[in-house]
Amino acid sequence: MTNFPEPEITTLPELLGGQIYCSQVELQQLIGIPAPTLYVQTQAGKWVQGVHFVRLGRKKLWCLPLVLDRLHHWEDEVTHQRAIKNFFDRLPSGWSLLKQG
Repeated sequence: MTNFPEPEITTLPELLGGQIYCSQVELQQLIGIPAPTLYVQTQAGKWVQGVHFVRLGRKKLWCLPLVLDRLHHWEDEVTHQRAIKNFFDRLPSGWSLLKQG
């Protein structure tokens, strides 16, 4: 029986090399989805500005942890919304899009 070593990478930021945001070109290379498909999915509400990506001028920066979670939970909106809440609750400001009032 082969004993496999424990993985050295233990957190998502470690897996991503510490990178939280990436450009659209980097995202396309990472997940293999072309720009036109991302556009159509954004129009359909699967990718949300201020959640999955932010705009800096004409440039989009994509939030890798939430993009990967969206892909993993594509049909499970409840689980993905929980991930969004957890992500924003852990910001230094404690700000969350989902807080009431």
